[in-house]
Amino acid sequence: MKRATIIVIAILCAVCVAAVGFAQTKAAPPKAEPAVQVIKGKVLSIDAAKKEVTVKLAPTGKEEIIKVTDKDLALLKVDDEIKATLKAGTNEVIKIKVMPTPQPKKK
Repeated sequence: MKRATIIVIAILCAVCVAAVGFAQTKAAPPKAEPAVQVIKGKVLSIDAAKKEVTVKLAPTGKEEIIKVTDKDLALLKVDDEIKATLKAGTNEVIKIKVMPTPQPKKK
């Protein structure tokens, strides 16, 4: 009888230790930095030779020079409001969109 009790207690201890091991959660992987950066602003100048556009950022008023493709250059003109997606940590445009200008209300 003592022997059976000792075996049962040993099995229960082993199950408890195993349950604690399974209950541990793995640490979440660190969050990666976003692969892109989105900016909004107004086109101040266009340098077609360098394929660069100077943009006045909407919330801060800071000027930033972004690199665009020939296709993007064809879409842009000075004073356009744009939304551009850049490669994170660079000034290279992935995607650029000219925002529609609000039309004045007719009376």
